[in-house]
Amino acid sequence: MTRDELVRVTDLKKYFTSGSRLMRNLETVRAVDGVSFSIARGETFGLVGESGCGKSTAARAVIRLYEPDGGEIRLDGADITHLSERALSPFRTRMQMIFQDPYASLNPRMDVRRIVQEPLMASGRCDRREAAERAARLIELVGLDRSHLGKYPHEFSGGQRQRIGIARALITDPEFVLCDEPISALDVSIQAQVVNMLRDLQQKLGLTYLFIAHDLAMVRYISDRMGVMYLGRLVETAPSAEIYRRPLHPYTQGLMSAIPLADPEQAARKKEIAMEGEIPSPLHPPEGCRFHTRCPYATPRCRAESPALREVGPGHMAACHLI
Repeated sequence: MTRDELVRVTDLKKYFTSGSRLMRNLETVRAVDGVSFSIARGETFGLVGESGCGKSTAARAVIRLYEPDGGEIRLDGADITHLSERALSPFRTRMQMIFQDPYASLNPRMDVRRIVQEPLMASGRCDRREAAERAARLIELVGLDRSHLGKYPHEFSGGQRQRIGIARALITDPEFVLCDEPISALDVSIQAQVVNMLRDLQQKLGLTYLFIAHDLAMVRYISDRMGVMYLGRLVETAPSAEIYRRPLHPYTQGLMSAIPLADPEQAARKKEIAMEGEIPSPLHPPEGCRFHTRCPYATPRCRAESPALREVGPGHMAACHLI
């Protein structure tokens, strides 16, 4: 682990069991199957892919909301992969999560003050008075007013609720924040405001983000580097500008070609890359390259041999036999 790396994930695996033990039809869902990446201090690493590709599962395993089934997770050099809850407790305050749905992630029975200060009170780092004061400062930092502290979640709009969720995530002074599609449940008019606020908070507080989203344009805007996931595996990683300028994996090319362009002339010149069919079931992933069933360039080797993620340029890695 290099000095400027805060997070390093190596060969991460997370499997789930599907079916009934009584009926003897148990099957294994390989939701995350050998994912590796690192995130430097102060960096934003974006993770993109279709629904069901495993990006949220991977992220939740990284911050130990899910117990990993294999691989290694290091936070600032410390191996946290299989720590007990007691041993993991000091690391909990250093990594926090902003949830996707601001309507479901806030307790409707608590007022804003209790919601925001709860993680700090649970950590035992200060008394209630200090926690309340810090909650008030954070509410102002995310663009709300101290008068909102006595109100309840149903009294706020979706964008305001997400700001409350962000304040709650930041109250323990974390270094690493997982943003699990934090704008997908918001109106388009609010999304840019929230993303700009996250960027401002990153600069002010020195935060490191793992940012998950479906909106590729937004990921490009906020991320320094990004990884593309397909069916539980990373197929390409590179600086965000490089992936948009020169996507190498056929799946990445297909995702990029689907981004609408505002300029009619550019849109007319853009080459459309069709991805036929649906994403296969993670219960029965294809042999060889998992994308070969939808890839327009697949060869017999692609159907038989799984490609490794390898460096194909400075800081640019891809898992494809054709590159």
